[in-house]
Amino acid sequence: MESIKNLLPKNIRPTEAVRQVQAAAVIRAADEILKRTYAVGATRIRDFREGLLSVQCHSAALAQDMMRLERGLCRRINQRLGTEEVRSIRATG
Repeated sequence: MESIKNLLPKNIRPTEAVRQVQAAAVIRAADEILKRTYAVGATRIRDFREGLLSVQCHSAALAQDMMRLERGLCRRINQRLGTEEVRSIRATG
């Protein structure tokens, strides 16, 4: 899947609509990865903004585990997207 970011010329700033489409793609990819890593329903993506993925976990222990695995989760999500969109994860529980 070709990233929208790669399709836009470098000198054109993305519009709000493009940012929303990019965020939706990130959320969809992250949701798939998190469902494979944790039980279905154990996490809920709250927001994605400026490289930060915010996730609500069903427990503090799960949030702590997610923070321990943050680098690997970011890498897997970005691999799915084909671009470096997710720089960090904030997990709360």
